[in-house]
Amino acid sequence: MKKYIQINLLALFLLFTTLSVADISKEAVKNSLEKFQTLIINLNEEELSKVLHSDVSISIYFSRNGSITKLESSKKQYLQQIKDARANYENYKTTSSNVKIDLAGSKAIVSSDINESMTYKGKKVTSTSREVFVLEDINGKLLITEITGYILEVTTKNQ
Repeated sequence: MKKYIQINLLALFLLFTTLSVADISKEAVKNSLEKFQTLIINLNEEELSKVLHSDVSISIYFSRNGSITKLESSKKQYLQQIKDARANYENYKTTSSNVKIDLAGSKAIVSSDINESMTYKGKKVTSTSREVFVLEDINGKLLITEITGYILEVTTKNQ
């Protein structure tokens, strides 16, 4: 489950590789998200690493057996989890909705609902999550400094 959870954040990571805080608008984010979502399928950990701050804070929350579980990852752990998880996925598709962008000086806070589907080890998996990203202009480069994901629903069906 941990590996699966990590992959759903990729679309928004890749979305911001070429934007600066001054360039971000709601319309630009929505248009770019559609374009960059296709990059998930061809994940490049090296390029993803370039958009993450070296001390990025990554936290994923999900409910299991009535209690909330929090998973935290370092940048290095996160990139390895993405690499490992992608080896087991087929037919990956993702869409985003309810994208909200708030700008505050050199920071941008972006939230979005993410719906995903894929085949994972022969089973059809779908999920819904709410994700929040903090991006900061650091030395003229927009980097992701914080990621928080809230897994709302995951369903698994035999094929």
